[in-house]
Amino acid sequence: MSRWTRSASSPVVGVVGAGIAGLVAAFRLAQRGATVRVLEASDRAGGAIQSIHEDGWRVELGPNTVPERGFLLGELITELGLRDAQVEPDESASTRYVVRGGRLVALPRSPGDLVSSEFLSAGAKLRLLAEPFVSRFEEDEVDESLANFIARRFGREVLDYGIDPFVAGTYAGDARQLSARHALGRLVDLERDFGSILAGALRSTRTEPRRPLVNFEEGVETIVRALVDRLDGSITFGARATGASHDGDDWTLSYEEGGAHETLQCDGLVVALPAYLAAELDVVVAGQGAPTDALASISHPPITMLALGFERADVRHPLDGFGVLIPSCEEGFHTLGAAFPSTIFEGRAPEGHALVMSFVGGARAPELCALPIEEQIALALEDLDRLFGLSNGPVFTRWRQWARSIPQYEVGYGRVMDGVDALERSMPHSALAGNYRQGIAVSDTVASGHAAAQRVADSLHLQE
Repeated sequence: MSRWTRSASSPVVGVVGAGIAGLVAAFRLAQRGATVRVLEASDRAGGAIQSIHEDGWRVELGPNTVPERGFLLGELITELGLRDAQVEPDESASTRYVVRGGRLVALPRSPGDLVSSEFLSAGAKLRLLAEPFVSRFEEDEVDESLANFIARRFGREVLDYGIDPFVAGTYAGDARQLSARHALGRLVDLERDFGSILAGALRSTRTEPRRPLVNFEEGVETIVRALVDRLDGSITFGARATGASHDGDDWTLSYEEGGAHETLQCDGLVVALPAYLAAELDVVVAGQGAPTDALASISHPPITMLALGFERADVRHPLDGFGVLIPSCEEGFHTLGAAFPSTIFEGRAPEGHALVMSFVGGARAPELCALPIEEQIALALEDLDRLFGLSNGPVFTRWRQWARSIPQYEVGYGRVMDGVDALERSMPHSALAGNYRQGIAVSDTVASGHAAAQRVADSLHLQE
């Protein structure tokens, strides 16, 4: 039986998963008067977000920065009283590198920079500038791959040295497999609305505000800790949800805790697990199993994040930027790229040291993640030595391996979302939340948790 006593004064909402989506959903539901009960299978909150501090190193073993898209994340930061804890990225972090011809080339930061940049050949620059004259795609019902979309609009070189490494660095994905509409829908919208991505982007930048990168003195996990504090007493760690059934009146949420089988009776339900875990939840509504095939069909490639700390004098490159991405067409490299956290933000490495985050695997090379961690580190160091010049190995090493990482918004993802929406509609007073719904960024996942809370609160007629 449940160790929680059900309150008669307010509806009880069970929240499965204490990642950022589940925490935001619980926080918003509590604000609207619900009694929230959060079940988390692990011993910590935050899911993919994890900031560690050790011997002067401050390392993100999840998202390194958070773009403040829309207003929901900014609103949450303000409500949690975290504005004073925010840190601004260093000006030099605006430079981003890509590998071309085996060496680092700075990406152009403005149309004027493109003229002198070595990022593209002269022919590719002319092809890029011809984009406004390319006919728009008229087949609205066709889900075009991101690779085909970019090559059609801008040419092969922009795909190879622009979008291919960008997708590897954000999705850990493959542009040939991802859906243009679902992975980078903003570009598809510009083609549809303006007939040209370049023309539409120029018009949009005149009205759209700058989207700052968010981080905090103590790391991205600052948001998680603040939400956990606000939900004091509402979260149970080490509680793995196994099933949920609705009998026409309320939900019975089954979970395992400390080797014992427990249940929780609740009026509403938010499932905020990664898609592959949500698919394993045994959901029964009115005696019928709910279809979770759509969730199970979402691909999650493996990835290893390597935090490598060096004596600053042992790295010949100035590391004067945000990081470097490696196109798949560049031969002889093993990793997807690297970020420079100690350049982006102060206090990420001890004095006289530099912190580099290297990424192995993804959809491009999933087999590398099966190697022993020592071999993965050796491959990363081989790439870093080739790109930056290393006099000695790292003095600090930490890693995090994900057997299943970022959900891939692949071609046909619209059908997947239709299935997820149908599943959600079949579950009374409930919602699904996570980075597989509205986008993979932390700000998108925050928005997903907010939307889930609103859906359940409205269905239960909770106060505004």
